[in-house]
Amino acid sequence: LLVALGSGGPGAPSPSGGAGAGGKLRGSRTEQSDDQRRKVNSRERRRMHHLNQALDGLREVMPYSQGPAVRKLSKIATLLLARNYILTLSSSLQEMRRLLSDVRERHKKRGSYSLVFFGSELHGEM
Repeated sequence: LLVALGSGGPGAPSPSGGAGAGGKLRGSRTEQSDDQRRKVNSRERRRMHHLNQALDGLREVMPYSQGPAVRKLSKIATLLLARNYILTLSSSLQEMRRLLSDVRERHKKRGSYSLVFFGSELHGEM
């Protein structure tokens, strides 16, 4: 059992190829590996920090994701809510375009039109 776990006794090689816990082979190769690992970890922390900032920014503009009684959404919940919100907005925009086209078509027969669109009145000749 000791051999299977890589603990063959004092001075026996460790599974990582070093001299074990009490060994003296702590050389530049291991220090380079440690330095590389620290750099990789630092880059990953920075990447995750930027990802979390982006998700926080997305949560700020999403309806139903803020308020005193609302917990912070998880990453997946934020992405799913954003996806559904975009699909809903796209559908609403498509419907508005269809309605606007219908109104223009009806008024085209009359020769002019007057529309109130988001609080602004539009006038035109067809």
